[in-house]
Amino acid sequence: MEHRKLLLPSTTDGKYEDNASHLDFDDDIGEDTGSRTGSPTTRILKLHALFLVLHIGVFSVFSMVILWAVRDSHAFGYGENRPEWLPPSPANAALSYKPQKYQTEAASGPLIGQPSPELDAAWDSLLQYSNIRIAEEDLSQLDRGGEPNVELSDGGYAWLLCDYYFPDFNEEQRALNMQHNNEAAPPNSLIYSAISIPFFPVAAMHCINQLRQSVMCHADTSVRSYYWVEYDRVPSLNNSQPHQCVDFDRLYDWAGERSVDLLEPGYLVHPVHGVSFPDGKRSRLGVVNPPGHG
Repeated sequence: MEHRKLLLPSTTDGKYEDNASHLDFDDDIGEDTGSRTGSPTTRILKLHALFLVLHIGVFSVFSMVILWAVRDSHAFGYGENRPEWLPPSPANAALSYKPQKYQTEAASGPLIGQPSPELDAAWDSLLQYSNIRIAEEDLSQLDRGGEPNVELSDGGYAWLLCDYYFPDFNEEQRALNMQHNNEAAPPNSLIYSAISIPFFPVAAMHCINQLRQSVMCHADTSVRSYYWVEYDRVPSLNNSQPHQCVDFDRLYDWAGERSVDLLEPGYLVHPVHGVSFPDGKRSRLGVVNPPGHG
């Protein structure tokens, strides 16, 4: 049988020689007898070579995964290689993702429950960075449909769209609680506006449609399995699988650095109607003279 040799330094003078020790890459299992051949040193060297090949293979796989992740992150707004069709947003720089499980209980979490000072404080905390200012450079990249942006003294007025939906959830929760407790709606709420402002049902349908489009736009591709339960013949949904979720704390840190207090008297001024919030309070639907109300 012909052998391939890897020449090693001679133990006598440190030079490479034809008769020096070699690493046999052929099987060292005898063809006929199955007996193991070769010295212990040869077998150790072969093991080292095998481990080296395995390490190189593992390193190559991890390198490809990392390169793919970097390419993907650049393609979705983290770098200069963003596709032209992807709408720009300065908040993309703050995006990162993490696995997270949903709260499936009916009344679970600080933002769910009966009216209380703690519940109001939790919602105030969630909405405190809704109004942000962004630089003119970022504004110029947005498709504003030809409309001029609302200018502030130190930038342009904008919202993170995820904050646009939160008040709708909160008002719906308040409506359910009041219905359950047989209470009247407070006059400064969106619920009260359903009676006092005729176009509120249209606005409500608008919000529902916005929420529907948002769910479809950011389709959650997490897959759920089912399992059998003893008390029902119908299988139950397994919610153990986590979702791929935006790190909301990091995103809100970004928004907090750019937040503005629009309720500060004189800060936001309409070019025709004047100061938007002269008393530091928000009108019910953010309108000055809704149709049919003078």
